[in-house]
Amino acid sequence: MQGFVIAVFAMSIAGAALAGTAKHALPSFEATTQCMLGVLRSEPHVANPTLVGSAWNGRDAPYIEYAFSDETVTNRVVRFTRRGDRNHMWFQAVLPGLLSPGEREPPYYGADHIAERWKIECHVDANILTV
Repeated sequence: MQGFVIAVFAMSIAGAALAGTAKHALPSFEATTQCMLGVLRSEPHVANPTLVGSAWNGRDAPYIEYAFSDETVTNRVVRFTRRGDRNHMWFQAVLPGLLSPGEREPPYYGADHIAERWKIECHVDANILTV
């Protein structure tokens, strides 16, 4: 019986240690989105970066949006919506995939470059879906 109690105690300590490790391994929603907003604020063609909504509650999906302007477009709003669950989150933008004559790929309004910076600087994945 004493061996059983020691084993259960050791397992509970190991479980607490693993839970603490997992908790610290995943950055918080707030820290991640603040990093993402910081990246957007440093981009030359981006204006009004905004976080709408708060931490994931299972129903509402918070999102980050910004207005993109360059020589080809003015104030095109791009929205990255949070996806995933409590253990893993990523962001997804849905952009129009129609091509104008002469275009080889759809316009991404800076989203491809921004998603790459988020991955490197904020350690969060962002996908772009064109429809």
